[in-house]
Amino acid sequence: MTSKKWTGIFLAVACLLHHAASADTSTLDLAALQKEAALGKAPAQNNLGYLYFTGRGVPQDFKEALRWYQASAAQGDATGEYNLGNMYYWGHGVEKNIPKAFSLYKDAAGKGQVTAENNLAYMYEHGLGVQRDFSEAMRWYKRAAENGHGYAQRNLGVMYEHGVGAHRNYGRAFSWYKKAAFKGHAFAQMKLGMLYERGQGTTADPVTAYAWYWLASQHGNKKATEALATLEHRLTPAQITDAKERSAHLLDEKAAS
Repeated sequence: MTSKKWTGIFLAVACLLHHAASADTSTLDLAALQKEAALGKAPAQNNLGYLYFTGRGVPQDFKEALRWYQASAAQGDATGEYNLGNMYYWGHGVEKNIPKAFSLYKDAAGKGQVTAENNLAYMYEHGLGVQRDFSEAMRWYKRAAENGHGYAQRNLGVMYEHGVGAHRNYGRAFSWYKKAAFKGHAFAQMKLGMLYERGQGTTADPVTAYAWYWLASQHGNKKATEALATLEHRLTPAQITDAKERSAHLLDEKAAS
């Protein structure tokens, strides 16, 4: 598929906005953290930057967040590099600089920072700070997805469904959507319903399709709600009741498998 035809994955903005701490900041002692950061400990510097960015325990201050993220990233801390990339991507505390964000995401992704892997894929997919490259987007989404990143799993499902960066493969799309769906991603849950309804990548099963649509609609997915209104005309009242009851236990299937 060419770039002219491809309009992009429906990636939630939060996926590129999320900042990460190197530890559970709710249990950290602020004075001790400040002392460790001043001594040059990179994880502490990143965590202090995170506190200033979020305003947890300190007044929110993007400039201070930037300063500590920079200190952490300068020492090669992957999470610090990732967070600093977010600052440049959104222009928080610094002038917006997409190429700089791309470079920082790439550094962090190369060290295995999973959300940076996902964000790097997004940058390649949309040609942000780099020439658009669907093959590289696919490669990095796959790496993040294999490392358990829910958004990447969802996005990888979209790429396989539409044949972007790889040959269209409904079976693989189904598999990755299912992984993301079990993590609570309503978009992926809606897509599972669609694949079950159409029999793409799996055996057609309108009752199971309805169950996934119902679950996605309960999580606020409007397309799933629209799909329910259409599909219910093909089902009996007993089938609809069964599907709604099954939807309450769909996510339990992962624990049982």
